[in-house]
Amino acid sequence: MSSAKKKHRFLNVLFTLVVTLVTIWLVVASVYLLLCTQAAQGGKLPAAFGYQISTEKEQGMGAVVPQGSVVLSVEKPNPAINDVILYQKEDGSYRTGRIKEIISFEDDPEYDVIYDIGSNKIETIHKSSMVGQVVYTVPY
Repeated sequence: MSSAKKKHRFLNVLFTLVVTLVTIWLVVASVYLLLCTQAAQGGKLPAAFGYQISTEKEQGMGAVVPQGSVVLSVEKPNPAINDVILYQKEDGSYRTGRIKEIISFEDDPEYDVIYDIGSNKIETIHKSSMVGQVVYTVPY
């Protein structure tokens, strides 16, 4: 094969690769925007395939859920002690924490939530504010 044909073939492969990557990026970005738009209309987090998608904006969970990570959580009917959960705070923001203690088993159970680093503060939350158990994180 001549060098001109090799160069032409290389450019064709490179062009095909670039077009494929741009197309994949556009599809992923479009799906994400669609999920965010639908979630904003319902006042919920975006969800895909049963997983709620959020980001961790604070640094309380250290290496388990680093600050800036994308967090995937799934609804869990009966969370247990030491489960890492995603919950909605009173100000409307979302946060991850670890269940330290189950306080009550009433209609809307209460849990004490702690963070792995930085603070000994214990926050009490209700099951109704819990989004789900963190099952996967994508570090920033």
